[in-house]
Amino acid sequence: MCETESEQQMTTLTFDLGQTGFRARASIDGTAGPEFSGPGYVMGTPFRDAINAVVREAVDNTGIERFDSIAGGVTGVFGRVPDTLDTARDLYNAFGTTRLTLADDAVTSYLGAVGSGPGIVVSLGTGLVALARSESGEFARVDGVGPLIGDEGSGWWIGRQGLIAALSAEDGREPASSYLLEKAKDKYTGTSAIPIAVASAASPIGEVAAFARVVINAARDADPTSVSILKEASGHIGRAVAAAARRAGLTADLKYSLIGGLSPASDLFLPGIARALNEWGPSSHLQPEGTSLDGAARLLREADDLPHSSLIRVVDLRKGDRQ
Repeated sequence: MCETESEQQMTTLTFDLGQTGFRARASIDGTAGPEFSGPGYVMGTPFRDAINAVVREAVDNTGIERFDSIAGGVTGVFGRVPDTLDTARDLYNAFGTTRLTLADDAVTSYLGAVGSGPGIVVSLGTGLVALARSESGEFARVDGVGPLIGDEGSGWWIGRQGLIAALSAEDGREPASSYLLEKAKDKYTGTSAIPIAVASAASPIGEVAAFARVVINAARDADPTSVSILKEASGHIGRAVAAAARRAGLTADLKYSLIGGLSPASDLFLPGIARALNEWGPSSHLQPEGTSLDGAARLLREADDLPHSSLIRVVDLRKGDRQ
């Protein structure tokens, strides 16, 4: 019996799953369709359920019901992608998927921004993680351990400092910002609603991180407290870059890219990062080659050539093996 044209088509799905949302793209025989998006990963949600939810959203957005191969970067794994064999079996049963490749989202950020060579990428969004790649191709990861014990300088950190400064202005504490207080009142219809809004949000971390954009705009309007917050954030980012460079053995002509949801405000961060990197001598901020979603596409193609570590896990049900 001859296969139909649709049965012969190879369908793939690549995605970037963060805390504030996911972006994804389906491809048929190597031709990529339009990008689409959906809800982010809520910390504490079973990992298996989160991946299945992304693929179901992909079916709803594209009308494609079978994905032969799926690859993506995921938040919340803290440098150790969990065993994905059961997830791969779920996807095989529901969507016919025979190969699943998942990586810490720092890896897909790196592959999208820097590519294959040595360097450093800082993913600055709700959280913060720096990933360096050595001359020999090995990865070194810094921070990205979550807001309770890290993510300093991240969107969550900036948003939290901004909300504290706003509420401090109402309380009469220092440091404070009357500018941020007025912005917080506008956003939440009064300050008394802020604690409830944060606590009851589907993702409290994401809710706090969303205020980072308010702080950034306030800094552009020369609010002194907001300027100070971003200066401190840039120091945290710079120290993460330096630590990643040390761990990867990068010593000269340090090159790094800043990507993620807050990267459009890189002009506000770069002076502070440069101060933190003075010990390294010359350093340069590179424009990223692509996005984390582009990195997921690269992961799909190149996973077998990347160094095997806890950062990447591959399940290929056709071969019966996994990394």
